[in-house]
Amino acid sequence: MSMKPLVSVICTVYNKAPWLNQTIDSFLNQKTTFPVEILLIDDASTDDSPSIIKYYADCYPEKIRAIYNSSNLGIARTWVKVCKLTKGQYIARCDGDDFWLDNLKLEKQVKLLAETPQSKWCNTDFDIIKPDGEVVIESAFQNEQVVRMDSYEKMLAYKGFTMSSTWLVETKLMLSINETLDLETSDDTFNLQLELFQKTQLITLNDSTTVYRLGYESDSHPVDLEKFIHRHQNLLETQLKFLAKYPDANLHKLSEYLFQEVYSR
Repeated sequence: MSMKPLVSVICTVYNKAPWLNQTIDSFLNQKTTFPVEILLIDDASTDDSPSIIKYYADCYPEKIRAIYNSSNLGIARTWVKVCKLTKGQYIARCDGDDFWLDNLKLEKQVKLLAETPQSKWCNTDFDIIKPDGEVVIESAFQNEQVVRMDSYEKMLAYKGFTMSSTWLVETKLMLSINETLDLETSDDTFNLQLELFQKTQLITLNDSTTVYRLGYESDSHPVDLEKFIHRHQNLLETQLKFLAKYPDANLHKLSEYLFQEVYSR
């Protein structure tokens, strides 16, 4: 790629072979007025994910960089590692089982951030599907099927969801936050979202640009009861750590959201 990329697309992969072609194709289908690089990092998958990544990297060497972990590092360490390799002004994230619907996703988000200088972080609306592709929910934010996160306090109380596969974040900000990331966390995106809300304003593109695949066992939705309990114990520990880390948070709003969250459960 002759020009420096404006956007670095990062896709972290661990055993995502059934869906990975669709994911990577959705990156390649992006129509932009600026250069884009795609970084595919495999975390020592035991399925065909590495060979799929190699195929695409061989076919598109000018656009795709492939990175292979020799041993399984986990999502947090893998994320921190690959972010350091980026060359773009912005980082776009998409997990290996999700994919982008809108071929103008990146173009729209870069434009939105340019028009909103107070924000260095953008997400979008999204659809939810089952593993077989059946659409469960369209425009999850707009249709109020998923609570829209718009503050640090709401994120901390609800253990919320900004749909990381839609993110576009200024690279310098992401790298600085990564330096503080708990590498043992069971959900790196929860920690990242809390830090991002402390550092910048989230701006949301209301277009549904991305598909979130739900309904099978994953790190964020373990089926095994012990794994489920362990995950939520870790999330509680994260909540308590951030409560102490940022004591100037609005405790009245935080309490209000916590009461609502308990009621909703």
